[in-house]
Amino acid sequence: MSRPHEVYWPTQSTEIPLTELGWSNVIYLADGRAHRDPTMVWGTTVELDQLDDFLAVQSRESKLMISIVHVLIQAVTRSLLDHPRLNRRVVGRKVFPYDGVSLVVPIRRPSDGVVDVVFFRNSESLKLADVASRMWDEARERALVVARNRKVKLEPKTFKERMSNVWKRLQLRIFRRFAGLCFGITNQFRLPSWSPWGKEMNGANAFVNFLGFPGAPPMISYKPSSLPTNSFSVNVTMGAPELKPVVQDGQIVIRKVAPLFVRVDHRLVNGHQAGEFIATLRKYLSNPWSLIESKPVLNPESLSPAA
Repeated sequence: MSRPHEVYWPTQSTEIPLTELGWSNVIYLADGRAHRDPTMVWGTTVELDQLDDFLAVQSRESKLMISIVHVLIQAVTRSLLDHPRLNRRVVGRKVFPYDGVSLVVPIRRPSDGVVDVVFFRNSESLKLADVASRMWDEARERALVVARNRKVKLEPKTFKERMSNVWKRLQLRIFRRFAGLCFGITNQFRLPSWSPWGKEMNGANAFVNFLGFPGAPPMISYKPSSLPTNSFSVNVTMGAPELKPVVQDGQIVIRKVAPLFVRVDHRLVNGHQAGEFIATLRKYLSNPWSLIESKPVLNPESLSPAA
């Protein structure tokens, strides 16, 4: 995990040879302009029948509340390790591999509805309990910040605080004016990351999003957005699981099914390679036991109160 203002290079210095990319990817890479939208979106579903038991066992063993978001983070990390072609970034008209797997995960503050993001650097080094602990710590810290800000608003403002608010507004105006130039430079030149904001926008390869919050409508289709930077080569979005009829061995059965949408960069992979990555991701999600080192044979009686 990186320190708040640690300067580091998110990508390696060696460029991926064009011969390794293939003609179809080079065609998209040749133009180099984001408005061409060289992305593919693959919508599918994943069965999550094993998930509830897995979450119950892991929560009990780790003494943390393990949720579907934490499993999704682990599954994306493992899938990127299995398919390193997607763990790369386009810079200008070149492709560079990322140094490890880094993710950005949005987190919603229930107190005011604002969405922040959590940056995971080298998520491949984290276990499921580590991911859960980090997410809960971040959620608690953000809730405390909101509470402190609300308390400050009720107190009389000092001259220093009023000037601080003026400076914040000025910063936003400066950002709006020069952000386009900064994005253009970031997309054309390989640069290091150092600030927290820079890591969130420029230091991660994948954006992992769970939109199954309470009250969320059923998700039938979804088009993940693309940020002005080329950093997010992969965007994984999962909707709320629902009980649905599916055909298994010629019989109609009820299964817990969740929608899954994956956006990938056509400058890095073709449709077949994207499909292989998504198949691996579905495998991890449908069998979450494969995400941990020990894969116990689940005994439903172990979840009973008497256990």
